[in-house]
Amino acid sequence: MSLDAAVRGHAEQLAAERLSEASGRLNALDPDRRRAVEQLAYAVAAGVADCLLAEATRSPAVSAALSTIYNAAPGASQRRLAESSSHDDARRRGALRGARQGRREPQ
Repeated sequence: MSLDAAVRGHAEQLAAERLSEASGRLNALDPDRRRAVEQLAYAVAAGVADCLLAEATRSPAVSAALSTIYNAAPGASQRRLAESSSHDDARRRGALRGARQGRREPQ
């Protein structure tokens, strides 16, 4: 699989996962608004993929990093990305809990 296809596919997968995680909240929206949110989520994911790939064309270091991530042993790149994503999600959840309690979690 090409780097382009791998990055774009991963971005789409992440958007789908985040939408799935938010499905309870999204169900509260009317169908048109829900579709708009879903379309926006996929558009943002595609935009991030576009930016990464554009930067990879300008920067050999970014290109090498992305190639390493997406050409690693089967499953290894997904684990690394999932681990970093899980860490970021945990930080966001902590910040959200803090906001609900009227305080901000340290970054």
